[in-house]
Amino acid sequence: MSGFPTNDLIGKADVVAVAAPYTPETKGMFDAAMFARMKKGAIFISTSREQLVVEPDLAAAVKSGQVGAAGFEINIGPMHEPEGLWGLPNVLITTHQGAPLVEAEGAVSQNENLWVMMRENMRRYTAGEKMLSVAEIAKRGY
Repeated sequence: MSGFPTNDLIGKADVVAVAAPYTPETKGMFDAAMFARMKKGAIFISTSREQLVVEPDLAAAVKSGQVGAAGFEINIGPMHEPEGLWGLPNVLITTHQGAPLVEAEGAVSQNENLWVMMRENMRRYTAGEKMLSVAEIAKRGY
């Protein structure tokens, strides 16, 4: 992946966020080698398709402290379970939608509903409160 500008800057960043499209060139671009180039303890955030991240490599990087924390978006379901990432205290996993389509009071569009739910979940998370729409892994079987 030498053509990606990420390689020059990744070792200096406190937060590394990826919002790249899923293409043959980006598949698996965040692997053990890329995480090793990150500044130790940096935060990793991915809002891209999960195929850009080699999940066992991310889990190993988080467990070792190379990556201090991670926020990761996935398409959750029976066909996909993030390898090694469930239950890590410094990993926040959200579904691709981010929230169920529940009508928020006063919302006028689907996007506004999603934004209201996500904003409320982030408020609850930072306040140490129970979040809305938490995936019940054991109950749902994934």
